[in-house]
Amino acid sequence: MPQFHLVRRIRERVSELGDRAVQRVQRDGQWRATNWRTLGRAMDGCARALIRGGHQPGEMVGVYARN
Repeated sequence: MPQFHLVRRIRERVSELGDRAVQRVQRDGQWRATNWRTLGRAMDGCARALIRGGHQPGEMVGVYARN
């Protein structure tokens, strides 16, 4: 069985689906969409911030989020 890796799977989706919506969030009474490309950039930014904070590449971290 191949090993599942969430980051690889998200990167595949970014390449495949780019500008398609990945999620919609209601703010100020309006629904706003985020696309796969924006999600990928946010994921990369989060990874860079963790590394700047002293985490090593490949080290596990816990992420707590509303959704």
